[in-house]
Amino acid sequence: MINNIKINDKVWFKTPWSDMPAKGIVSQIFESFEMAHIESDNGTFPIMFCNMYPTQDALLQAMHDESEKNIAAYKSKVHSVEDLIRFMYNNNVSLCEEYTNYDARRAVKELALELLGITLDD
Repeated sequence: MINNIKINDKVWFKTPWSDMPAKGIVSQIFESFEMAHIESDNGTFPIMFCNMYPTQDALLQAMHDESEKNIAAYKSKVHSVEDLIRFMYNNNVSLCEEYTNYDARRAVKELALELLGITLDD
């Protein structure tokens, strides 16, 4: 995360539609909303201050940490094969383009091995 954001600062952020890393420049700041408009090669995005990073590595580390937290939360709710089946029924864990929840998918992969001894391919 970046503190003391200023206009023309270069920042890294996740694009809203794809969650992929992107680089841009701060063009407007909205202090009362704790957000800024970021100009990038793909357009202008309103991004919260807490979702801006000074480097690509810092953003990638934050994304990794968030993913690990999500996976742990998913796994904490599954204690049996029945729970696993219900979880898969209620979450997009199949490969379905932009609708796939990759954190839920990884949690299912790990749980299938832990609960059933089944190794699932990526």
